[in-house]
Amino acid sequence: MGQTNKRAQLNPPQQQAVEHGDAPLLVLAGAGTGKTRVITERLAHLLHARQVSPRKILAVTFTNKAAREMAERAAALCGLEVGVLDIGTFHRIAGRLLRQHAAALGLQPNFVIYDADDQLQLVKLLVAELRLDPQRIAPRAVRSRLEDWKNKGLLPTAVKVNAAEPLEVAAQKIYVLYRQRCLTANAVDFSDMLVHAVSLLRDHPQIRAKLQARWSHVLVDEYQDTN
Repeated sequence: MGQTNKRAQLNPPQQQAVEHGDAPLLVLAGAGTGKTRVITERLAHLLHARQVSPRKILAVTFTNKAAREMAERAAALCGLEVGVLDIGTFHRIAGRLLRQHAAALGLQPNFVIYDADDQLQLVKLLVAELRLDPQRIAPRAVRSRLEDWKNKGLLPTAVKVNAAEPLEVAAQKIYVLYRQRCLTANAVDFSDMLVHAVSLLRDHPQIRAKLQARWSHVLVDEYQDTN
């Protein structure tokens, strides 16, 4: 792929990606070669040439800035209001799904979102409650281990630890309690939002079928950075 400046001057690989059919497609290209532009052009193609409803398209990216720019560019191309298009970050989309289907996860729709400091404070509390030595079982190291497991999509019951590693053994115990405390407090952290969203799709067939019927096209920007 290469850069182009006008909508009518998409190069052949870009045009091929924009006009691709309904099967999955992975676009591989270097930085600054127009990947995000291809997504916005594909949005326009789906809406105008394919007559797909804007409500049937989901586009996700990583940062709020990127999501805002994509929404504005796509809306301008398609002649729509920005809010009509379902475009957002992974966390924003996941958060919205969680609020819509909170009961399936044992949450209330008005759950609170813990930031990094809230996470650390809860881990410190659990380290103290388990009477662990914070010098040997450092709360920051525990939080890091929890984040690593969550980024791999692992729930506490799926974590495999090395029994010879005290930190891992302690972190798994804390992970179990951490998840219980968050549910009791009606809270999630940012990693939990993604893990819960995966659980909705994986473990609840009716919800999965509803979402599959809702979106016919899913466009992912910066796919190479997804976990």
